[in-house]
Amino acid sequence: MTNTMKGSISVTECWLEVYMSGRWQKVKDLTPPSKVAYNTTVYNDTVSYVDKIGSGTFRVWATFNADGHEITRCSNERTY
Repeated sequence: MTNTMKGSISVTECWLEVYMSGRWQKVKDLTPPSKVAYNTTVYNDTVSYVDKIGSGTFRVWATFNADGHEITRCSNERTY
């Protein structure tokens, strides 16, 4: 979510991490969602990466681009 209206918001990169041996480790790069949100303050999309996850504790990182400004954020962790 942004504070002001943006012409476009998208995800430019994302990757998967697993918690192993007491620390977070990058597992692999993921294909970012193809959706681009236009003239909005909110980006919302659902993508399934279930085929990329085995068992363990995981989180996903994503880099968002809003009119050329980028920010990287992490999901909550989930255990499977």
